[in-house]
Amino acid sequence: MDIDKEINLREGCILIVDDEKDIQELLMECLSSLTPNILIASNGEEALQTLMSNKINVILSDIKMPIKSGLQLLADVREMGILVPFVIVTAHADKQSLMEAIRLDATDFLDKPFHFGDVVKIMTRALQLGLMQARSDKHIEQVYNASNLSIDEIARAKKFRKVMARLRFQSQIFKTKVD
Repeated sequence: MDIDKEINLREGCILIVDDEKDIQELLMECLSSLTPNILIASNGEEALQTLMSNKINVILSDIKMPIKSGLQLLADVREMGILVPFVIVTAHADKQSLMEAIRLDATDFLDKPFHFGDVVKIMTRALQLGLMQARSDKHIEQVYNASNLSIDEIARAKKFRKVMARLRFQSQIFKTKVD
């Protein structure tokens, strides 16, 4: 399997989590140019259910929602060991909330009101990262199936590969001129 093969964003799946229908529709329209695979959840609980029953490559979540906030969702996702890229949308986040999101390894942030160009740029990068992680996981599973490694060794290898994929991706970002 060629790990460095070109990434096809159209194969990726984005989960949009927002309690406002208008924002859901706007983001869906904006991101449909990246991939046709876009799922919607209205709160953090719905998002967790969707995440458990679908292969998601990136989550785009509002920070303030009823039932379960975006920060609570991010914490739950990370606690479950899911390292999918997670982009936080906020209209007026306080410094403490942003620091908590960083501590929980949020991939990026979008401020409301947002510009479509910013949404596409940030989500393109996050989707690339998510697809690279999925490809690495698939490669690790293939190696596992052909080896005598223990489950613990595979889990450590997956975490290591995700860190390496994120580092490789971030180094590409810094090499690319940002408009």
